[in-house]
Amino acid sequence: EKKSIYYVNDSDLTGDGYTTAIGNDANDGLSPSTPKASIAAVLSAYSLGPGDVIQVDVGLYNLSLDIALESDDSGVTIVGYTDPGDPSRIAVLDRGNQGSGSYVFKMAGADDVTLDSLVIRNAYSGVHAPSGVDSDGLVITACVIYDHANAAIYLDNTNDDAVIASNEIYDSNH
Repeated sequence: EKKSIYYVNDSDLTGDGYTTAIGNDANDGLSPSTPKASIAAVLSAYSLGPGDVIQVDVGLYNLSLDIALESDDSGVTIVGYTDPGDPSRIAVLDRGNQGSGSYVFKMAGADDVTLDSLVIRNAYSGVHAPSGVDSDGLVITACVIYDHANAAIYLDNTNDDAVIASNEIYDSNH
């Protein structure tokens, strides 16, 4: 099965590396010139599968809702733009709410999801995979995860085979 690439951009073109236009959820998200404005919009518009990639361009993404990754999102990779020569060129996902029940990523049955090169900040938990959601094979790499009231990553032991590597995690309770 052919993998698809989906594009997300904020409302600013400064420093962008993946896209060439301002993000707008009315766009199709299928090309650098037609990015959607949010990861959630890509997830709701398409049935993504194994090997599909959501490329999140440089910028600040203020989230009013959790990004829910459900069973039909299994196998998806969500990757932020990186520039080793300029570490300020990053994709920042800011939940803006540290109250209980507020997450950046809420795992809800998606297996084999990869989160890579994202800044995940300012929620109750950055990545939330509680008991009973059965999100196996979660991979979190090269992310910066900080400023959470509870856990940077809450991963109950019913979510098997996780790989959490090469992340920078700080300023969270645990």
